[in-house]
Amino acid sequence: MIKIFSGEEINALYTHTIQHEGLPLLTLIENAATKLAEEFLHVYKNCGRPIVCIAGNGDNGADALALSLELASNNYAVSVFLIQGKQSLSSACETMRNRVASHPNIKLQEVISGKIEFPVLTPKHIVIDGLFGTGLNRTPEGAYRSIIQYINQSQCEVVSIDLPSGLYPSENLMVDRDAIIKATYTYTLEYPKRCFFFAENAPFIGQPGVVQLGLSSSGKDNLPTRHYLIEENTLATIFRRRDRFAHKGQFGHGLLIAGSQGKMGAAILASKAALRSGIGKLTCHIPYRGETALQAAVPEAMLDLDVNSNITTMVDNLRQYDVIAIGPGIGQEEETAEMLIDLFSNASDKTFVIDADALNLIANHKSLLDLVPKGSILTPHPGEFDRLTTHWDTDEERLEQATYFARTHGLNIILKGAYSSTCTPAGSIYFNSKGNPGMATAGSGDVLTGIILALLAQGYDPSTAAVLANYFHGEAGDLFAARSSETALIASDIIDNLPEVFKSFEDR
Repeated sequence: MIKIFSGEEINALYTHTIQHEGLPLLTLIENAATKLAEEFLHVYKNCGRPIVCIAGNGDNGADALALSLELASNNYAVSVFLIQGKQSLSSACETMRNRVASHPNIKLQEVISGKIEFPVLTPKHIVIDGLFGTGLNRTPEGAYRSIIQYINQSQCEVVSIDLPSGLYPSENLMVDRDAIIKATYTYTLEYPKRCFFFAENAPFIGQPGVVQLGLSSSGKDNLPTRHYLIEENTLATIFRRRDRFAHKGQFGHGLLIAGSQGKMGAAILASKAALRSGIGKLTCHIPYRGETALQAAVPEAMLDLDVNSNITTMVDNLRQYDVIAIGPGIGQEEETAEMLIDLFSNASDKTFVIDADALNLIANHKSLLDLVPKGSILTPHPGEFDRLTTHWDTDEERLEQATYFARTHGLNIILKGAYSSTCTPAGSIYFNSKGNPGMATAGSGDVLTGIILALLAQGYDPSTAAVLANYFHGEAGDLFAARSSETALIASDIIDNLPEVFKSFEDR
């Protein structure tokens, strides 16, 4: 997993690298400038547009000045606007300032105190934003706020270094959003920042990228964090390949409770996804009128029919199942809510996957939450989660509450959306690196439920199953989008691409 650090943790990592790896801060800044210049030149190759660097007095300003030197060495016309403010320049910033001042192809303007005269900016300009980085400790005010707003109003393209100035790496609940640079590109240093994963910050971050500096590997390994970005190399060490002499009994028997009148498609999608994800045996409990539809669409599944023709009202013989998933298309009738009480009470030793209508039934009958077996996996989208708790204005607030919710109730929460996040009972958060906007389509969540059910049945612990399923689901959607279209993607396409996802892990 890729660790995601807070601003304080990142500063500690810099200090560790400097003290234990023998890498001076200036070397790290020069490394960053080289990598940043590569990214800049890739996007703006031979553009011939005027470049204005807005640098602050700290180490982020030093990064911006070093990038200006790199660009000037590549024959770009660069003007540097260095704002010192009331504080002196950091040691690194002063060194870079002196180099910039002596460079013949860079025009340097310094503002030490007093009124700031803004450089003229037009839509043709490219601004390098190096005002503030991860060390920002208060909302930009006064002249700083004014120049941020001026840059935003200029309609020029902006390349932010590490973070858009005014945005914090971790917590932005109280931030003044009128005092944040709206970047076109943000090239963050070494690691993605937590703020990158929230929709409300997207207008400021623009297109994100990560450049490597060479910070201490041992420092990264030993520095604790609760936040991770899921990546394939780590998951490949967790993924279980099948023994030549394996049999279906080793891969679990799962029960899927799904479907109601007019919603049998949800049961079919979840069933197909579970079978495509390696479950040993699958039984589907459905209203008895759905028998023909499901048996014809998914002949590999066994059926357990409810006594009711249209909804689910009673499930028996639970001991034979290893895990249980419930929710896709079951409806929200009161009889189904009563069934949930019996189900959770009579299968308290099972791990559940709870999705869709089952989540809404719990939201409408809050006492049901106390009956959900510990370790179970809930998969709400933002609206469903808000119904379980209360309305949240931002994704950051919602994730904080989901983390608290998971720890308090001893559950795993997959909060669905871009960078779908898995919150575990231990307090860790795993952001998914896969997935695309095309997956925001009917039935996509049903497919995820089926994948999780299959992985649980095969013996993965709940937190691991949630993280793996989230990744497999996103990767299958990405495969289709890469070959065809995000817009044209439907839930069945995710299922159809699951074999290729699993094959890539089997072949590693």
